[in-house]
Amino acid sequence: MPAFDHHLLPLMPPATKDEIDRQTVLGTVFWSSKTGQELVVRLIGAEERIFVVAVTVPEANRDNPHLGIWLKQIKETMLTAIRLTVDAEAAPFFTGAGFLTMMSPTDCPEPRYEVMIANTINEDYRLNAGNVIGFYQQIAKKEIAPIASLLSDAQIPAMPPQYRVLSLVRAIELLWLDEHSRREALSLWQTRYEELNIGTRPLESELHVLRTRCAHGKSRGRANPEPFVGIGYGENTLMQLVRLLRSIVVTEMADRWQMEFGGDILTP
Repeated sequence: MPAFDHHLLPLMPPATKDEIDRQTVLGTVFWSSKTGQELVVRLIGAEERIFVVAVTVPEANRDNPHLGIWLKQIKETMLTAIRLTVDAEAAPFFTGAGFLTMMSPTDCPEPRYEVMIANTINEDYRLNAGNVIGFYQQIAKKEIAPIASLLSDAQIPAMPPQYRVLSLVRAIELLWLDEHSRREALSLWQTRYEELNIGTRPLESELHVLRTRCAHGKSRGRANPEPFVGIGYGENTLMQLVRLLRSIVVTEMADRWQMEFGGDILTP
């Protein structure tokens, strides 16, 4: 079993071969948990920019049940530090489930980044420009435009998931202005909502709670809820919630206005 796991968070744009060849450790900080476990956090890059955040986990901490939370908080905190000091637009690579991360097990105590990231082009793919034009004509309508805009905002990968939830909650409210109709429509999604273990009340009633937790990091009736705002908290749950709320909005818009959606917005 390798002595170290190096967890890597590459930043955009992808490092070139020349940068990878010239890489060096630009900075190091030691992170300790409340129970004494120690991880090493490094910034890897060339002199002109950082292109990887690396967190080294020794074999003794590899199976710690809290490791995933630690890694998430460390990476997001470092990303925040980078944005507030050297590059306001620093961003990782995004996937449908969050940041693209990598792990390199090795006996070497220091990480080395050796990955060339590139896009693969599907030569059989053909853009359906006609659907784009037709979609534009539909969402230009006054009743659809604000809902489509909110749904579009929730598709921006760099937007924190709590704000994506806020956009989708508002889109749902605009889709069903009448509370009775909204309650009836959302009842069809109740089982999926309860599977997220966020709440058990009717989803229509939970919209206000979700807005409060995402906008203010607190919830009615609970003294110390897990915040849905801040660095490293609740993203796994929030991304599942984003996908659920997005499915609700997309399904209703497609059925009500015969709209043809495409891309990863159809991911359940």
